[in-house]
Amino acid sequence: FNTDRYRAGTVVLNGETYDSILINYDIYDQQVILQVPGWISDLNNKVVLNRESIDHFQIDGIKFRKMSYPETGTSFFQVMSSGGISCYMLWTKKLYRSSAASNARIRYLKQSREIYLQREDRLFRIKNRASFAGFFDEAYRKEIKEFLRREKISFRDASDEQLGELMSFCIELKHGD
Repeated sequence: FNTDRYRAGTVVLNGETYDSILINYDIYDQQVILQVPGWISDLNNKVVLNRESIDHFQIDGIKFRKMSYPETGTSFFQVMSSGGISCYMLWTKKLYRSSAASNARIRYLKQSREIYLQREDRLFRIKNRASFAGFFDEAYRKEIKEFLRREKISFRDASDEQLGELMSFCIELKHGD
């Protein structure tokens, strides 16, 4: 996730919290990997955690939660907001294999994200401003569209901060009734 470097994080395994550990998140394989000091040498060891045991984890202050939906299967989602209106991002990375048979190369393509909103127990993928506004009741759509235009939010390249502000605006709007 974002880099090959291991960073300080927190993991909750089977309800037990482990703080200040060095972790990385492999988006392609949906795995959380710990870096632990070697027992015999000065080299660090890598430990791939059992996915089924992970409740959630945090890396660089970004929280991820394991969730399962028919639309996506079981995956780790970045939590943008939860509660009144839940917004999640699913990060993916694709593996590219060149077609040149003599010099076959395998590499990962750039990581990408899909944005989802949750209503009840269903996820709705957000691709653009129209699909985002369409998620909400008619009474809120005009103000949401105005906010999106005013803040120049494009779902293709919106930052975490912009999405956070948008979600805060929508939550305030709904609770202001």
